[in-house]
Amino acid sequence: MHVLPPKPLIFLLLLLAAAAPTLAQAPAISPVPVLNTSFGPGQSDLADATWLFHFGDDTSLSSPDFASPNFDDRGWQRISPTTPLAKYAPVQTNAVYWYRLHLRIPAGASQPAFQAYLISRAYQFWINGNRVAQFGGSPGHEYPTYQPVEYYDLPASSSHPTEVVLAFRCRLLGNATSLTHPLIGPDKLTLGRRDDLIASHQRDVLSFSGPYYALNLLQLLVGLLALYLYRSQPSQRDYLWIAMLAFQQVLQGALNIADNSIPVERDFARITQGLLDGALSVLYLVFYADLRRHHVRFWKRLAYVGAFGVATLEILNGETSLLPDSITTALFLLCWVPLLLYPFITIRQIGWGDLREGILMLVPFSLLGLDFLFRFGSEVLVNFGLLHHLPALMNGILIGGIRIDSGFLANTLFWVSIPGIIVYRSTLLSQENARVAADLEAARRVQALLVPSTPPATPGFAVETVYLPAQEVGGDFFLVSPAPDNSLLLVVGDVSGKGIQAALVVSTIVGILRNEPSREPTTVLAHLNRALAGVISGFATGLCAHISAAGTLTLANAGHIAPYLDGAEISLPGALPLGLAPTAEFDSITCELTPGSRLVFVSDGVVEAESPTRELLGFDRAREISTQPAKAIAKAAQSFGQSDDITVVAITWQP
Repeated sequence: MHVLPPKPLIFLLLLLAAAAPTLAQAPAISPVPVLNTSFGPGQSDLADATWLFHFGDDTSLSSPDFASPNFDDRGWQRISPTTPLAKYAPVQTNAVYWYRLHLRIPAGASQPAFQAYLISRAYQFWINGNRVAQFGGSPGHEYPTYQPVEYYDLPASSSHPTEVVLAFRCRLLGNATSLTHPLIGPDKLTLGRRDDLIASHQRDVLSFSGPYYALNLLQLLVGLLALYLYRSQPSQRDYLWIAMLAFQQVLQGALNIADNSIPVERDFARITQGLLDGALSVLYLVFYADLRRHHVRFWKRLAYVGAFGVATLEILNGETSLLPDSITTALFLLCWVPLLLYPFITIRQIGWGDLREGILMLVPFSLLGLDFLFRFGSEVLVNFGLLHHLPALMNGILIGGIRIDSGFLANTLFWVSIPGIIVYRSTLLSQENARVAADLEAARRVQALLVPSTPPATPGFAVETVYLPAQEVGGDFFLVSPAPDNSLLLVVGDVSGKGIQAALVVSTIVGILRNEPSREPTTVLAHLNRALAGVISGFATGLCAHISAAGTLTLANAGHIAPYLDGAEISLPGALPLGLAPTAEFDSITCELTPGSRLVFVSDGVVEAESPTRELLGFDRAREISTQPAKAIAKAAQSFGQSDDITVVAITWQP
């Protein structure tokens, strides 16, 4: 056997020992991964490819080496989009990440292109070293933008395969989870033939956005319905809040459509989004507070602060991340908690007894609150690493070719329930109006019996009476009572207030007067005053006149407007109205009438008739028209502008 000489062997061993450190410092570098695709029918999601990744920026921002197809990127990290970003680099605001992808396009490929959709808010990218797009400002001065879907053609040759290098520079703006890559993700970057990509994207948009467009149409119809109901029933302000809420959602939908179709270069869309979110939260709490007409003052103020905080955080921190993610999350939570709890606190404060409307409105609003908690809680859990991916319901589940997510479900149930609640409330309101109308009609009939439009037979006197209530029933009253001795007793007055309550007091007064034995004006008023004192909540004015068969007129007044005698006002002593002081006394005056003398008694609805320019008819005009027939006096006051019950009683002595 041949053996090497000792000296050459020793020399060889020394040579190997000297080269060992050098060999140890030169690890094998694996070749870069190359994506091969046929660009045939269909498409390829680049989220499934192996990307090259680098944390940190290139030294040259104008002509970066990282974008060159000749750059040696074999030392970059190989990443999979399903692996959290935090595994490869720190997740922090304003960090810059580079991505590169090597493609091999086969010879004769037709219309090779790729589609970019909803990727990073600020980025630039290159194809074979040529920058083809830039969004979000220049490098170093980025701001968040909203871009629609874009399509970019790839170079191809009919005779040989084409090597293509895609290079992306992304700056992380806004809040991101440790699981999210700013560039790559499902349906963000897609390869295929241009026509196929466009057709596929249109199907996807219809699948995901179609239901929301239908929901926006429903919201618009509900808003128009609520606005119509509010115009016909201005007192029901909750219809106005429903309309405003619906129109806010329609504007939100229009903004989302614009985001997907119109490039917005600056943060206009972000500010608009924040304002819309803030308006939504304000409408949410004002709507419920106004609906119930009850609130817990502390929680109401806290909820307003929360609504303002949500809008402010959306505008200032929604994309630019002026605050760390943890602080932003905590502030959003603090702002939303009072908004979500406010309806429950309100119902708990009022009680659960007769809150059918409140509970019905609480159901749809709770759906929105639960959806918010689901989405917000899921993102918080992901940010803190307690969940490895967001729930599928947040991103949407395909059902019959339509993508349904939790937000769509919550909003659909909300806006489907709102018309049902409107119909229910309208039914209740119609029933209540019918009941009130029936009550008013019954009261009107009773009052017509108590205050008849045709006076009784009055020998020796020509009596005219006109009664025009401002509403279905009124608070004026009069009683014409002839006696066997051919004398006449008249009592006329006005009850404070209007409507049913005043009509009930009128019924009481007329009942008392019909059973009054005395025909002495001061005694009649004194008895009536004692009967009303402490019984009615307001007061009543009254004027009592007695005319004997010989023409002697006796008048006693209790705060009522003085009558007119042949066009001149009769001066009466002042006195308190009825029902204020049980011991009040009333003075009387006496005068003699001549045959043909005409007395006119009116209520304050005549002198207080108000024109559209807010001018009162007044005492002077009332005196001037007092010589006219009673119907003409009442008609003149009504035409001038009726604001209160109008009563006119004219008595002419005809012995």
